[in-house]
Amino acid sequence: MSKWNVGNFHWEEINLNKWAKERLEELITNDDLAFGDFEAGKMMLESVEVSGDAYINVRRGKRIPGWELTIQIKIKGHITGSEESIKKKYSCGLKFRNVAEGEEEHEYIVTHSCDKKFEQVPGFLQKKVVPKVLEQIRILIKEIREK
Repeated sequence: MSKWNVGNFHWEEINLNKWAKERLEELITNDDLAFGDFEAGKMMLESVEVSGDAYINVRRGKRIPGWELTIQIKIKGHITGSEESIKKKYSCGLKFRNVAEGEEEHEYIVTHSCDKKFEQVPGFLQKKVVPKVLEQIRILIKEIREK
């Protein structure tokens, strides 16, 4: 907390935006997120974008953490098992919205989109990748509360 706010009595907001975005990108990038080979092909993380706000409010000696984030993950890959695997390339996106203080995980809005319709990919995203991203979000939220 600030040196001027002795005893944390006065209202103060500590901006954690930059830290939270960098930390979540690091958590998602460093975890394998179940990427790599899967039963129907290969999937790789292309990029992670985090937008929104994370902060700690200090009021009358109490620390009140808060966040409202949107996470977008871009994925690329290909389906194997075909001589024409070059034609079986795809790009997908996962978006987590409503990741906010006061919201439960089941209230997050999770959507996915793919440029091509391969039935194996959405199922793999839902079963393997989404739970791994949620694990990383839980770690970030725990760290925000402890900051």
